[in-house]
Amino acid sequence: MAAVLVYDGAASRSVHENSCSAALEEAGGPLLDRAVRSGQVRATVTVHDLVALAVGVPLATEGHSDPGERAR
Repeated sequence: MAAVLVYDGAASRSVHENSCSAALEEAGGPLLDRAVRSGQVRATVTVHDLVALAVGVPLATEGHSDPGERAR
């Protein structure tokens, strides 16, 4: 999962360099906007932040074969 979502060209930090990330930005942007308007998410959070989080979770757990260890 992380390999599909990871940004290409970290210098530009553009989600449009990766079609999967671009699709997530397009779909997630309106949802994030609604969450910000409702006060559920800080206005400083970006779609890029959320994609980075989505990439970080599988990267952090991919080296653990034990399900209990993955959960920590």
